[in-house]
Amino acid sequence: MAFSKIKDRYPKDWRRLAQTVKDRADWTCQWCGARHRDRKLNKDNKPYAVILTVAHIDRYDTANPDARMTALCQVCHLEWDRDDNARRRRVNEARREHALLVELGQQYLFEPEENGQEKTDASTCQGDASALSALSA
Repeated sequence: MAFSKIKDRYPKDWRRLAQTVKDRADWTCQWCGARHRDRKLNKDNKPYAVILTVAHIDRYDTANPDARMTALCQVCHLEWDRDDNARRRRVNEARREHALLVELGQQYLFEPEENGQEKTDASTCQGDASALSALSA
């Protein structure tokens, strides 16, 4: 996802904070030790350049400028976020499934809230077990 689409979730001085975290780590991944711009081989034996990123140790604390952060290469950052990304994919798939059911005349499972977020109301579900199981996982 492009940073421009999610920048409102981050502090205004995110670029400076990220630079500080990377400098403190000497531009080295804190998990695997790869250095920024090193050349490595992927699982298909194709070369790629290591890109150092900044990961929030407390995943949902993105707007906090004092949040705990660490420097990770793109591979380790994806690994760090893997479970969270999988959960998000399941929720999005359940929402797509439910949108189709609503289109076919079923009741809403997700209702808009005032702040633009959606809430889940399992009591309005009429037999959509797959959407509920995906949401609870």
